[in-house]
Amino acid sequence: MRRTGGQNGIELEAFVQDRSLIDNDHLGFKHKSASFAFKSISANFYLDDGKPEYPSNPHSSLEELIEEIKSVLAQVQDICEREGWLFSSIGCHPFASSFASYHIHTSLSEVPLVKDIAQTRKYLLDLQPYIALLSQNSPAICGTKAPYKDVRLTYSRWARFTNSERSSHDDHYLSLAEGRTGHTNVNTLECRLPSSCSLHQGEAVLVFIKAMVELANLPILPIAKNETMFYRVLKWGGQALIPVMDYSTMNFLGSGKEVLVPISELFRLFLTDNTIQPVFREIIQELPSKDRDDVMEYFKIIASGLTPSDYIIKLCEDLNWDNKAISEAISRITMEGYLNSKPFWELIPTPSKPELPMIKDIYSLEEALELIKEKGTSVKFESTEDLDYILHTSKYSLRNCAGTRIILRNLAKKPEMQSISSFLNNRKLMSSEATRILNFLARKKVLETNSPTEWTSELQYGPGKKFPYVIQLAREENLL
Repeated sequence: MRRTGGQNGIELEAFVQDRSLIDNDHLGFKHKSASFAFKSISANFYLDDGKPEYPSNPHSSLEELIEEIKSVLAQVQDICEREGWLFSSIGCHPFASSFASYHIHTSLSEVPLVKDIAQTRKYLLDLQPYIALLSQNSPAICGTKAPYKDVRLTYSRWARFTNSERSSHDDHYLSLAEGRTGHTNVNTLECRLPSSCSLHQGEAVLVFIKAMVELANLPILPIAKNETMFYRVLKWGGQALIPVMDYSTMNFLGSGKEVLVPISELFRLFLTDNTIQPVFREIIQELPSKDRDDVMEYFKIIASGLTPSDYIIKLCEDLNWDNKAISEAISRITMEGYLNSKPFWELIPTPSKPELPMIKDIYSLEEALELIKEKGTSVKFESTEDLDYILHTSKYSLRNCAGTRIILRNLAKKPEMQSISSFLNNRKLMSSEATRILNFLARKKVLETNSPTEWTSELQYGPGKKFPYVIQLAREENLL
């Protein structure tokens, strides 16, 4: 694999004034209106499926690229205000009246051999869960509180990932585009992101992709079932539990035990690793000076377990899920970012931090790999073997016991300590069975108990260490 050739470009899939009107515009008047309007900015604009697209020029530094994007979007905003269109690049989703997306192209100086192309694809495929984490910002906000933290990839044909054997096409998320930049006849690595980005989010994704391509020989934690893990990240955001292979049990077929780690914790390892962190900081220096600290702050927000989608959901809650008010607020926040370099997290109240188990100490990637090799690391990483017993194989597993499903479903709705009588009085449960289930879940650390206090004479049960893991995986398998 070769280092990047030094030039970077973005293709902005731009904005439509009202998708339903565009789709029903059989004579193409609105298409032409949009096309003429944006072409007045630059000849680079062209129309694709009713959406003006803008391929940026290739640049040797990220600062030049960002300044070009800012300039173009400032002119776009002028057109939008004149035409009465709303423009936003965050909080976009398939049911909105407008949406946009990024494609990031990073040129490669040499990729002469088929094996090198396959290796490059495989490497970037291993990074896709992280790219989905960094770029998500489009939760389902159309009057519903659907669980997906980012829904862009759940409906679009080009959302599929590219595996290491597949050739490049136009309809997927990651590809090597050979000589297709429109400006230079070079090989480029194309990463399609789930959603368009705010300024600092887009800069952070650019930094991450460029850094990881430059560190292409660096070993990263081997994520199991990687082809589907990006869906888990899109559904759960920074709280997504990612299966990582346990090297100590891996056999010659490449299979072995898995351990589960929150994706935000895995990402935090990138920020603390002695090899990666200096490269991150070096590339951040390529950004406009006033954006550099904010991009580093964005990385820290992601490592804390939050994503822009959590901020968008918080905004929706504060605005009582009023779609018109949400659209106007998101448009305003978008332009504050691009025109005034104002980070979105300064314009939206901070959401509650996720309560998933977190790695208590900070490790380098090498230290994390060593921890996974050791036995008894469940204090830090949760083994999927024990979770399988709780979910599927035990007599009191969620698959086999309706009482277990009732107890955990109720606790998921109200995740706090509850008296034992609140469970035993449930008419859908037999008291003797409920006691046995509660004891089973407590032994397996899915629940924890509080002894009677001066406030109550009853034993109390609440969410334990493994509770978030079990709830997330059970919901994915439709067991709850």
